[in-house]
Parts: sequence; structure tokens; C-alpha cells
Amino acid sequence: MRRIVAIGALVVAATLGVEQALAQNLGGGRQIDFNIHDDAAEIAALFPLTMDGAYRGFGVFFNDDSDFVLSGKAHVLGGPAEGFSPLELGAGAKGVIFKSNDTKQTGSALALGGSARFGIMGQIPQAMLFQLHIAPNITSFGRAERYYEGIIRYELEMTQHAAGYLGFRYLRVHMRGGRATFDNGLHIGVTFRF
Repeated sequence: MRRIVAIGALVVAATLGVEQALAQNLGGGRQIDFNIHDDAAEIAALFPLTMDGAYRGFGVFFNDDSDFVLSGKAHVLGGPAEGFSPLELGAGAKGVIFKSNDTKQTGSALALGGSARFGIMGQIPQAMLFQLHIAPNITSFGRAERYYEGIIRYELEMTQHAAGYLGFRYLRVHMRGGRATFDNGLHIGVTFRF
């Protein structure tokens, strides 16, 4: 398990080094996201793409059953109309490589995803976020047959550069040797922006 955490931290650190070199061209907008609960944790790094509202990210998820997911994604998020709108809709794709300890198998998948974010304005900005990524059999590889990941979050912006949130994640994979639920519970997390 420690090896997985170390590899994930190295991937994020190496990515941050490359992104720092590109930061002069892209400006700010980078994020580090970390969330935990009693049985699982995830760390991810998000970076803006050249067009407004688009970003890419890399992350590692692991749990106390020695399951893990390495991921990379690209996503576009924006308002459905010109001008101010508290609702932002998004779409993208997420590539994952995972290992299930229950089925003793590894697999990979290319999942399509969507998101909706509803901002709540006030003295302390808040938001509700909904994300869903699904990979059917045709875009699942190796021993994998399907990949499902759904996330719901309530976010609270603590400062201009940090937000905290309470979330729920459902993460399940179908393998040829059976099914495994990697996560199905509440978590708390923080997002740092720089």
C-alpha cells in the first residue's frame, strides 16, 4: 500500500514540475485535491488547458483492501448560456488503470463523463457538484468489463486559494472474475488552488 501512495505522490510531483515550467504560458488555475475517509483516500492534481473552462488531471485512489485506481482525465466545464449562471455543466473523458484485490485482477477503461455544478453565492461561496463517469464493456480493457464512478460534493470556499468539502463517492468495477466496490461512502476533502 505504501508503494502505491509513493508512486501516486511521485506522479503528482513530476506532473507539478512539468506544469510549473508551463505556468508562464497558462497562468494560474492549478489545483491539488485531497480527500479521505476511514477506509480510502484520493489525491489528484488538476491543470488548466488553453481554452477557458477546460482542464486535465491526474490522480491516484487507494483503499485499505489494497485496491487502487490511477487516473488521467480531460474535462470542460462552463455555463449553459452567456453571462452569469450559477449552473455549470461539463463533459469529458477519464482513463483509468485499476487493480482489484477482491478479484486479484487488473484492468483499464476509458470512461465518458459528465458533471453539473450549482454555485450558491453568499459571504462564503458554496456549491453542489455532481460527477458521473461510466465505461461500458467496449471501452474496458484487460480483465475489466465495466467501470462506474459517481461523486456528489458540497463545497465551501474557505479562502480564495482553499476550499473544503463533504462528498460521497460510489466506485465499482466489473471484472471477468467478479465485481468489486472500491468505495461507497462519505469522505471529507480539501482543494488548494495556486
